[in-house]
Amino acid sequence: MKIKAVIYDCVGPLLIKKRGWHPSKTIIEINTRCGDALNDRLFWHEIKKEFSSKSLNIDDIINKISSGYKKNLLMWQFHKKIKNKYKTGIINNGTFRIFNKWVNKYNFKRNFDILLNSAELGIKKPDRKIFKVMCEKLKVKPEECLFIDDSTANTNAAQKAGMNALHYDLNNHARFLNSFNKLEKLSA
Repeated sequence: MKIKAVIYDCVGPLLIKKRGWHPSKTIIEINTRCGDALNDRLFWHEIKKEFSSKSLNIDDIINKISSGYKKNLLMWQFHKKIKNKYKTGIINNGTFRIFNKWVNKYNFKRNFDILLNSAELGIKKPDRKIFKVMCEKLKVKPEECLFIDDSTANTNAAQKAGMNALHYDLNNHARFLNSFNKLEKLSA
């Protein structure tokens, strides 16, 4: 079946940690937990409660975490080449407040057709429901989609949901491009 949509994970393929970003242990711990957020308000309430002994300002935490990432230029170059050929989307596991910082900073709304965030939807990858939601919003069938993620658990879940999927290895962009080109030829 012909590929009609390309869907990306946000952190890993599109955004990567900045070199030299060395936040405090507390920020690292909170950043690690962000990917599990299914409700923004509840997530930040729990963070405030758990770290109450430290004088934390949630807005400062959000700014520190969101500013610790930058564009993966190789993937953005790839995206620029394909974005007018396919419908595109992002599925982000994480807090909406951090994701929204990236949406604005990197013009996601201008560069992608659909943006999904786990903390807004209450579901996250690898739950197959989030892939179904993306397909419905893009108005495509799962088999018409290619999902790109740096997590094999998420690419496996996308495949179980009926999508094509490619694992993205930041250290081997050439392999990703080769795999994409093969898949694109097969689906033509």
